[in-house]
Amino acid sequence: MPGIFGFICKETSDTARNQWLIDSMLARLSHHDEYTGEVWADDWCAVGNVGLPIAGERRFVHDPERNGVAAFSGYIYDWKDDTGSGGEPTDKAGRLLGVYRAVGEKFVEKIDGSFNAVVVDTASKRILLGNDRMGHRALYYYEDDRYVLFSTEYKAFLAYDRFDRAVDNRAIADYFNFSYVLGDATFFKKVKRLPGGHVVTLTPEQARFSRYWDFHFPEESRQSIPELVDELDAIYRGVIRKQIGDNTEIILPLSGGLDSRFIVAHVMDMGRQPHCYTHGVPGCLDYEIAVEVARALQIRHYDFVDINPHWFVENHDRFVHLTEGMVFANPSMLLGIGAQYDLPRKSAFFANGIFGGPTNFGSAYFRAYDIVESISHEEKLANLRRSLFGESITDESYLKFHPSLREHVQKQYMTSLEEEFARHTGISEHFHHQKDVFFIRNRLVRFMNQVDCNRYGWHDHFVLYDDRLLDFYLRLPARVKCSRKFFSEYFKIKLPELARIAYQATGVNLYETPTAWQLRKRRWKKQFRYYTERLSMGTINLYNLETYYQYDQWFRTHRPLREFVESLLLDQKTLERGYLDRTGIENLLKRERRGGDGFSELSSMTALESWFRQFVDS
Repeated sequence: MPGIFGFICKETSDTARNQWLIDSMLARLSHHDEYTGEVWADDWCAVGNVGLPIAGERRFVHDPERNGVAAFSGYIYDWKDDTGSGGEPTDKAGRLLGVYRAVGEKFVEKIDGSFNAVVVDTASKRILLGNDRMGHRALYYYEDDRYVLFSTEYKAFLAYDRFDRAVDNRAIADYFNFSYVLGDATFFKKVKRLPGGHVVTLTPEQARFSRYWDFHFPEESRQSIPELVDELDAIYRGVIRKQIGDNTEIILPLSGGLDSRFIVAHVMDMGRQPHCYTHGVPGCLDYEIAVEVARALQIRHYDFVDINPHWFVENHDRFVHLTEGMVFANPSMLLGIGAQYDLPRKSAFFANGIFGGPTNFGSAYFRAYDIVESISHEEKLANLRRSLFGESITDESYLKFHPSLREHVQKQYMTSLEEEFARHTGISEHFHHQKDVFFIRNRLVRFMNQVDCNRYGWHDHFVLYDDRLLDFYLRLPARVKCSRKFFSEYFKIKLPELARIAYQATGVNLYETPTAWQLRKRRWKKQFRYYTERLSMGTINLYNLETYYQYDQWFRTHRPLREFVESLLLDQKTLERGYLDRTGIENLLKRERRGGDGFSELSSMTALESWFRQFVDS
């Protein structure tokens, strides 16, 4: 994502050379003509910031009188404990420098927002980097014997002529085993991602990492559900007003889920009329439900975006370039969808509900059966594996890999799972908390953040994330976090009209529970679609209207998409790379043409190959 970047020299360098390098980093991060960038360089360091500007807001400052430079990316909505009071409210970079002068390394703890921030202390020759508690906005770093480089997108490091492009095959194994890279790893061995809640102090001598916040689960609240609902309602009204501010041009994706209707109801309660968009295929359940929500709330600006399968082909390589791989290519469709929004990029407020659920109040990553008093370490790992993929990963799943890599990827599954889970066992004595944080830090922070390419083209605000919401979530009773129980009660008490509209995940409204017959019917429809497509050898393709994407069907019916995938995966350059096996790939493609359901697996491989061509070969 666009944002801050820079480096510190381990030995005094030449200012002109540093200026050239920081300018080259800026060039690699300037994805849109509407971006603006600012840089500053000295003989020992350089920093910069790039992204969509906000009218009147100062996001980068060089102040010789205060011996400092400060910049931030993401959004600062306010300052905690009035530490940032004084000065012009729009001079947020200047106030950031003032906060640093007042409290030193604790400056990140005083920022109320979703951000990455950098302060350069030119008097003491040190750089301080910090991010918010969750680290939703990526910040990468790289170190060798000459520099420590940092950036919100590690493609900026390619500007450095001695950048080590050694590939981390363990991270690639994680990518194929879990659909995302675990922990702080990336596809490059020497590039790491800074976890949330950290401050990094850089001097020419060392890089010192400090965690200022970590998950802590206090005693569960003993308040009644109505009392908790009232408390949440008061918190969220403050959060949404603080984030939206005076913005009137609001983009809000509206699906058949609960998060988007929750957000739009609060936005409209503020007296704003958002521009709402539902994307999918005509007749899909998301659209049918969203239309009911739009009608109930009397939304004036509502449009449906019919997904064009060609958007996958058109945006595939750009999506990989922007997001730097590490996620399958299916979300490249979002770039095509975003191009349909008819508001100006510089002024529009994109209300993104992507982080609904864990870390606020919606739903946990554990189920009621995970809330147990005693469970062995082996049972925990087995539970995690079931939650990840059930029994879908078998020996056959690894036949797509080159024989020289096959055993490594397969063995790495449990090794990585056990090592990453070990980092979370100290969070709490309870397994359901350990499991929750494991998935928050990996599936939510690593995977969902990588999927979200809206932030490259819009002012992308995470309207379901805030420190107050996170604190509220941590003390919610565990059992009401399961299966969106608490969120459902909120709707029944505060938004009963919206609670009466069906929920896409269940097919019924929040006052009802799917009957055994309804569940069987859904399951039978899914089986009917699958077996019809398989028995017809892919000549009959049936859309699953319960979801907005139809990748498997598009592969078979949209020739340009199919040819793009097949030509890339069977290209000699791809196969000579030594990761994929020709026979295994041909069998996967044959199965997909004949009614299979493995497009996501194929798009993981096309994304990786595109990443190699853009980040390693060129």
